[in-house]
Amino acid sequence: MISSRCEDAISFNGRISTMADVRMAIKQTIEDIRPAGHSLFDVWIHEGESHTAGSQNTWDTCMNKARQADVFLVLYNGNAGWSGSSKMLGDHVGICHAEFAEAFNTAHGKVRSIQFPAILPHRILQTENFRAISRVRMCPDPK
Repeated sequence: MISSRCEDAISFNGRISTMADVRMAIKQTIEDIRPAGHSLFDVWIHEGESHTAGSQNTWDTCMNKARQADVFLVLYNGNAGWSGSSKMLGDHVGICHAEFAEAFNTAHGKVRSIQFPAILPHRILQTENFRAISRVRMCPDPK
């Protein structure tokens, strides 16, 4: 699973793109790895969902995907994401923050992040909450 904000602008391939564009490009690159012609990876991003089951809303779907992911990649630019609700984290937590928490609490070893240059946050509280938890929980770079 790849998680990030959607519409934040970022420099990508020499032009201004959105974080969603970067997610889609990473997904395609990973899924194109086909040793001996066989697919090894199925990368989930929200844009790949054509619909959500009637018994689940988008928030629940994303939380389930974060728990089920074998690898959870966070593309982080300093903003926390859409606010929804979560029994575990309470109201007004960004969905990216909640996805991160779900993945980390399920198996922290599967969580990796790519830090993009900081941007001026437009949702100070959500962003500061995410920054605080990410400082404590982010796994060290496997270099």
